[in-house]
Amino acid sequence: MPVLSKLTGLAQNPRRYAWLALNMAAPNWMPINYLFMAPIFKGSHGHWPRHPSRPDASFNDYFFHRMIRNGWTDLEKRCVDKEFAKQIAKDLCPRVKTPKTIKLFDLKKVPKGDFMAEMLPLRGRRLVAKPTHGSGHVVFMKDDPAVDKIEGLYKSKSWRHFWADRQSVHIDLNPKVIVEEELPEGENTDYKFFCARGHAICCQIDVDRFSDHRRAMVTVPDFQPHDVLYSYPPPAANYKKPAQFEIMAEIASQLSKQFEFVRIDLYTASNSVYFGEFTFNPNAAMEVIRNEQDFGVLILKRIRAAQSLRV
Repeated sequence: MPVLSKLTGLAQNPRRYAWLALNMAAPNWMPINYLFMAPIFKGSHGHWPRHPSRPDASFNDYFFHRMIRNGWTDLEKRCVDKEFAKQIAKDLCPRVKTPKTIKLFDLKKVPKGDFMAEMLPLRGRRLVAKPTHGSGHVVFMKDDPAVDKIEGLYKSKSWRHFWADRQSVHIDLNPKVIVEEELPEGENTDYKFFCARGHAICCQIDVDRFSDHRRAMVTVPDFQPHDVLYSYPPPAANYKKPAQFEIMAEIASQLSKQFEFVRIDLYTASNSVYFGEFTFNPNAAMEVIRNEQDFGVLILKRIRAAQSLRV
């Protein structure tokens, strides 16, 4: 969510504003992180977070406990910085493509006037600008965005993504804005592979995210649909396996070898596979699985099994 709209919404909701004020003042400590996020988890799922070792725990329980913990590796911390993530992806899997970086602004060092002076002339070009330390505030420069949208990018320097959901892996990110080439039009579909230690467990497919958002979960590599409703209705019944699905699965597996768990986000354009991001705590563990005790528990068991293996 863009910072300006987030703060406007908080001003209209005193209880939420008080929650955020306490959140921003509270230290990053697992018991405190739990106190902030467990009631929100219960509101989403109807139960308190289960310990991941329980036989009825689902992948959301697992993601929840991962996101509030500390002890992340230096590699994992770098992977959630959008500047470093692209180079790490290329190092781990040279066959995956990444959009070219045009400009990078360290918001702690560049004055607002200099930032705006460099950004405003980029309007009308096929470029995308976004904070490297958060999510949601993506500006498409080809759309000739209003000045306040570009100013919102600069103001993101005062916002820590950690405050939104206490994902401890985000705590120390340096605020920056990256400007990249906008890629050629693809199929408007994101492929998000749940992976553990180099094994692709399943794939989340998001179609038309900015219009009629649909989502499917499929097996890897044979592309069989799971019988599950994961926050959004499934795509049309005739949705077919993409030609590059096996290649994407191989890339996701290679990118995930060094991680206990990671979701590898990929997309296609011009017959190539592009890297999106590394995601260690998908959806902050808050998106609802309608048949949690079937699908959610099954996927966590498969994640645990993969963690015991090595590729």
